[in-house]
Amino acid sequence: LVLLYKNLGDYYKEGNNNKAIHYYNRALRIVEPSKSLPLKKEVYKSLSDVYVLKRNFEKAYLFQKKRLIIKDSIFNKENVKGKKKTKKLSNNN
Repeated sequence: LVLLYKNLGDYYKEGNNNKAIHYYNRALRIVEPSKSLPLKKEVYKSLSDVYVLKRNFEKAYLFQKKRLIIKDSIFNKENVKGKKKTKKLSNNN
C-alpha cells in the first residue's frame, strides 16, 4: 500500500504538487510506525523533492534531514553486520 501511494505521488509530482503531497503523506502515515527504513527513506526523499518543486525549502530541508538520518542508520546497521561477519571469520581461522 505504501508503494502504491508513493507511486501515485510520483505520478502527480510534476503536474499537481498538492496531490503528490497528499499521496506521499498517506504513504508516510502507513510507513512511519513500521520498521521499514528503506521505504521511509524513499518517502522522505519524495516529499523533499516535491517541496523543492514548490519552492518550500524549509519543508524540503526538514524531509531531507529525516532522510539522511535514516540513511545513516541503515549504513550503521550494515556496518555493524559487516564487522560481526569479519570478526566471525577471523575467529574461525
